[in-house]
Amino acid sequence: MKRRPPLKWFLAAALFWALFPLSANSQKILKDIEYAKPGGISLKLDLYLPAKGLGPAPLVVWIHGGGWYAGGKEEARFGALALMLRGFAVASVNYRLSTQAKFPAQIWDCKGAVRWLRAHASKYGLDPRRVAALGPSAGGHLSALLGTSSGVARLEGTVGGNLRESSSVMAVVDFYGPTDFFKEGGFHNSPSSPESVLIGKPLGEILANLKNPAYAKWVALVRDANPMTFVDPKDPPFYIAHGLDDPLVPYTQSTLLEAALKKAGVPVTLKLVPMAGHGLPSSDVNKAFDFLEKILRPSSVFKPFGKGCLGTGGVPVLNATPGGFPALGKAFQVYLSNLPSSGGAVFLAVGDSSSSWAGMHLPLSLNSLGMRGCNIYTDMDIVLPLTASKGRAYYTYTFPSNRALLGRRFYIQGMVLDRGSSGGLTVSNAAMGVVGR
Repeated sequence: MKRRPPLKWFLAAALFWALFPLSANSQKILKDIEYAKPGGISLKLDLYLPAKGLGPAPLVVWIHGGGWYAGGKEEARFGALALMLRGFAVASVNYRLSTQAKFPAQIWDCKGAVRWLRAHASKYGLDPRRVAALGPSAGGHLSALLGTSSGVARLEGTVGGNLRESSSVMAVVDFYGPTDFFKEGGFHNSPSSPESVLIGKPLGEILANLKNPAYAKWVALVRDANPMTFVDPKDPPFYIAHGLDDPLVPYTQSTLLEAALKKAGVPVTLKLVPMAGHGLPSSDVNKAFDFLEKILRPSSVFKPFGKGCLGTGGVPVLNATPGGFPALGKAFQVYLSNLPSSGGAVFLAVGDSSSSWAGMHLPLSLNSLGMRGCNIYTDMDIVLPLTASKGRAYYTYTFPSNRALLGRRFYIQGMVLDRGSSGGLTVSNAAMGVVGR
């Protein structure tokens, strides 16, 4: 005769799927969404949306490379899929290439894309408070400039409108992007270099005329293209990675940016990768993704709210054991106290924050059933039976070490079938939890 698995195994599995209803089919990729049309040029983005049920998703704005004259949003597809599995949304954006418009059109477009995404955040389930910029090469340059130029009017532009929305970002990942065009040297100063085409004038010619008043606007334009020009202590945290053998963009471009950020007191991590060229090993890309999780993911939260209703043992109280928080890979214990002395079944209701009343903290009142002051704050996706002893009941759950659970919000509440209560049901206060590290 086969032994049946213990009941607690089923309860643990049920709780996991109540908190984490992920499936491949619930992820979405929305392609070719137009966010602006400056000068008749249609600017589009692709949205990679993680599974539903995880609440508003933190957003990574992926800015493609290609020397500002080539490339496109399709570059992001593999990295975006990896970020989706971590619970991030990704917007891979196109911008006007240098063959279509000169700088600062490119940064205007990127800022316009960020504003558009914030304006449409509720439609696509994005968290407008948690937005990061990431890009390789030319995209790294534009990501860095997004990070340092917040509030600089001449680089804001009006592309796509939504001017009441902010174009600022909360974190920047710069993969081997150029920074100070004047200090790259070599072929970068030639008339056909990507930098010269972007600016609209050969860099070598501008360098030879730094003090010539006739070239003042060109000198100013190159300096505006330099993220270091706008560095200040309010800039977001940076993660910079660069190959030491990069044949296109000298790694010293990244050390210059790191030094400027450090001098201003901006948190910055620089990873110089031995034997890497103009590209990075996947292990170093994953370290950058870890950085984004650290910055954009909320910390563990356990916050009781609301109130229970009076039973024969008093008002039941829900709380976590001292020092306990819902965190990946760790055991989290909650308990109910003031349980009825008359006995009765004890349950813990677990709900998703997407319900109409739980998500808005609007309780479902049971006054009409004769239980005055009893409010249910969770949609009860799952109800777990507990065993009470000496007026208390405990429940312990170990969260899986699955990064996609980070930021997951849930609601819990205790319920008791109180034999001594006229209404037959007593409930505790509720609590909101957020899964963190």
